[in-house]
Amino acid sequence: MPAHGILTRTTTLRLTRRAEEPTCPFVDYFLVTSSGSVMAEDSGAFQEFWHHYLHEHAHVGTRALHYAGTIIGLFGVTIAALTLTLGPALTGIVIGYLLAWTGHFFIERNRPCAFTHPLWSFVSNMRMLRCWITGDLDPELRSSGVPTE
Repeated sequence: MPAHGILTRTTTLRLTRRAEEPTCPFVDYFLVTSSGSVMAEDSGAFQEFWHHYLHEHAHVGTRALHYAGTIIGLFGVTIAALTLTLGPALTGIVIGYLLAWTGHFFIERNRPCAFTHPLWSFVSNMRMLRCWITGDLDPELRSSGVPTE
C-alpha cells in the first residue's frame, strides 16, 4: 500500500504549485512540516484525494447535506466554546455527521471517505464548503471531471 494510503502515484513529484491550482490556506496549513517546508509528496497525494473526494460528492444533494451538517457542527463547537460545555459540540458534530452520511448512503450510495481518511476528509469538506461559499466549486468540479448541474 502506498505511504499516503489512497491511490498509487505514477506521476513524478513536483515541488511547486501550478498557477492554475487553487490555493487554500487551511489545506496548506496541514501540508506544511514543522520546519516550514511544503511536503511535495503529501501535497500531490492530497490533490489526488481532493479529486477523489469531489467524485464521491458528485450529487448536489449530498453536498447540500454536507454544507448543512458542517455549519451545524461548527455552530455547536462555537456554542460549546462560548459556554464552556461539551454538550453542544458533541450534539452539533453528531448531527453534522448524520446529515453528511445520509447523503452518502441514500443519495450517492457510497461509503464516506471519513471512514478511511478522516483528516483529509475533514480538510476536503472544509475546502468544499469554502469553494461553495466563494463560488469556486464549479471550476473545481469540472477540473476533477465531475459534471456540474
